[in-house]
Amino acid sequence: MRLKVGAGRRAITPELGTELVGYPRRPPAAAVKDDLTITAIGFESGGERALLMSATVCHVSDGAAERVKAAIWRDLGVPAANVIITATHTHSGPSTSPSGEEAYLRSIFVPNAVEAAREAMSGMAEAKVGVGTTRSNVGINRRQLLRGGEVILGQNPWGAYDGEMTVIAFVGDGGRPIASLIHASAHCTASGIGDTVTRDWAGYMIDRLEAEAGGIALFVNGSFGDVAPRMANGASIGDLRHAAEVGGLAGIDAVRARKAARSFDSVDFAVARDEMRIAQTLTSREETIRELGLAKEDPPKVGYPARRIVVCEEILKAYEAGDTGCPDWVRPQTIFRIGPVALVPIPFEPFTEIALRLRAYSPFGYTLTLGLGNGDESYLPSKDQLARGGYEVEMFRWARARRLPDDADTKIIEENLRIIESCPGFAP
Repeated sequence: MRLKVGAGRRAITPELGTELVGYPRRPPAAAVKDDLTITAIGFESGGERALLMSATVCHVSDGAAERVKAAIWRDLGVPAANVIITATHTHSGPSTSPSGEEAYLRSIFVPNAVEAAREAMSGMAEAKVGVGTTRSNVGINRRQLLRGGEVILGQNPWGAYDGEMTVIAFVGDGGRPIASLIHASAHCTASGIGDTVTRDWAGYMIDRLEAEAGGIALFVNGSFGDVAPRMANGASIGDLRHAAEVGGLAGIDAVRARKAARSFDSVDFAVARDEMRIAQTLTSREETIRELGLAKEDPPKVGYPARRIVVCEEILKAYEAGDTGCPDWVRPQTIFRIGPVALVPIPFEPFTEIALRLRAYSPFGYTLTLGLGNGDESYLPSKDQLARGGYEVEMFRWARARRLPDDADTKIIEENLRIIESCPGFAP
């Protein structure tokens, strides 16, 4: 059967006074530069119905994602396992953690996510698919290496960066635009630390492509864990002016990639559903006590060593309670195949090399990693970066009491390749 596609969108802008996330010690929302949105693209083929959703927030917590998926299953009949929810990772939006902003989730985020999905599923039309790519300099590696070897958040021109921007265009009869999917990689931190709600640079890119190509554009951020927006200030964060500059250039790139999609074909659609499983370890009591002492010697600050202190205390409480078991890390996984394209959600902020390796090993011509896809498990560094340390590495190491192994990047890649290669509907 021919693929059917629909698209929908709703605003999810928080009320003024809402706490913004992404940076510590910042003022609550006092102004709105542009509305935050949640956008959905619905798919139907051969009886399979699925949804790809992108929210212009910092992250979509597990709890928020589960509530949206449950409501979509209840109201629309789309199985929860057939829904991928991602976040663009703007640092100028609210929390989606039930413990932090329950009122926002209940009154704004969840109901509008369901309505965006409803619009997408109710507006289905037979579609052909075109894929275009271009080189984009929207991002730059942000793990700046100082002369003495310290890694700080800045710009690293020789660090890994995935400069391939991909646009997947869905068109109906007569070339009528239905939707576009934009894939690129960079933190949405160009707007900086302020009190203004905004989609950051990605909003300008989305608006420009929609104005040029028509239809609804959905942005999915790729392997952006070690990537900042490329700004003239040489830093990893800027201000609203920097967001407009980066977004304007990204919009030109997106239009160029969309125009490169010159061949439109009827394609197959399939969903692979499975689990990712990785063995974990529990740090010894002796090492935990030593790490806790070192962390407390550092000046108190958000991130590390503050996070290290919290996790060390959790580990010691586990030992005191005799809770020393170490179950595997297990996450349900959903991967979409759209013709020659595989969409692979990763519930972390993954480093660039992970996307490049997965793309190189995958049997598909276009394998797109979706950062913060179906959850937020902190950063996922590539193993080669662990020795250098830095903010992202520390947040990975101290994300949880049970620790993922140093080669978690390889194991995540292998688990996803196993799922791709074992799904009958994913034969290239």
